Amino acid sequence: MERKKYDIKKIKNKDSAAIRELIDGHRDFAFNLALRLARTREDAEEIVQDAFLKAINNIDNFRGDSKFSTYLYRIIYTTYVSKYRKAEYNISKVSIDDNENYGLTDINIGIENLESEERKKIIREAMDKLNETDAFILTLFYLNEMNTEEISKITGLGRSAVKVRIFRARKKMFEVLRRILKNETREFILR
Repeated sequence: MERKKYDIKKIKNKDSAAIRELIDGHRDFAFNLALRLARTREDAEEIVQDAFLKAINNIDNFRGDSKFSTYLYRIIYTTYVSKYRKAEYNISKVSIDDNENYGLTDINIGIENLESEERKKIIREAMDKLNETDAFILTLFYLNEMNTEEISKITGLGRSAVKVRIFRARKKMFEVLRRILKNETREFILR
């Protein structure tokens, strides 16, 4: 969710204070999205730096028919894809049969019973086991509360493809969560 309105006219006129304010307002979330994709701090920093440079240098292409954050996150995503496309296919991904029963209610109950910090740790661990695009889309959908149309603009996928990706990514994540919670329970019992 975009919290502050930025003076795009000043940014287009290369006003350094306005540019700095814009970057400061988006830096943390942009970094978190890049980190979700790249998985390493160094790569995420490089992606964010490149994305901000591209966004500011090409600000005249920003028409304002969407939020600036949507424009920026699209640049982050395309920067990642263009730099790391070949490497993405070599990263091990969670393999889950689409016809499997997911027991989502049990997972939700298990997660709700955890302390806040434990819950965050387990959710981060589960997100790390998803492929980069699925983790990125779930981050946009749940953490940034973007709708499927906005995610479609960022990723270049059609709205129905985004809906399918969200659905499948959630199923994968819940399967990973089930495995993690099963292991956590086993470790707790063995203590």
